[in-house]
Amino acid sequence: MIKNKEHLTVEGLSKLIGVKASLNNGLPSELKEAYPDVEPAKRLNVVNKEIPDPNWLVGFASGEGCFSVGVHRSTHHKTGYQARLRFQITQQNRDRELMESIVKYLNCGILSFRGDVVDFHVHKFSQIAEYVIPFFTKYPILGVKKENFDDFCRVAELIREKAHLTEAGLEQINKIKDGMNSHREG
Repeated sequence: MIKNKEHLTVEGLSKLIGVKASLNNGLPSELKEAYPDVEPAKRLNVVNKEIPDPNWLVGFASGEGCFSVGVHRSTHHKTGYQARLRFQITQQNRDRELMESIVKYLNCGILSFRGDVVDFHVHKFSQIAEYVIPFFTKYPILGVKKENFDDFCRVAELIREKAHLTEAGLEQINKIKDGMNSHREG
């Protein structure tokens, strides 16, 4: 539309704003006020919601996924803390069928819903060890997310060795966790 200079006309600009209204979170309030009669553009329904290839899922997880470690207070653990791994992908609810296909494709995880958001997450250690880690080991993720995955695997190994049940092991896990994701220096 811009290449064809349609945005330079009132009709073209309204059409362009309609496209924006159909994307992600829609229009910000200022544009809604300025263009109250703009209709969101019709979105094409994606017919094939199956995962086409493991590398597609790796790329999708690289952009939308998160490998994380949580350490939480627990009265059920001798140290007073519990260490947990979580792999998560979050999308808008309109991609629910795609998220359901990820559950089927990886043969693990669950979906949860928060307003207009759907989360795919795996937090059971057995599923992480049996499905998530082997998948991303066989089909490696690239970029900074690879470093987070490597740290995730280091913590998984500490949990497998039962180090998370000791003060020293929890300290090691906390140190790894504190350098992951948004805390990673780069």
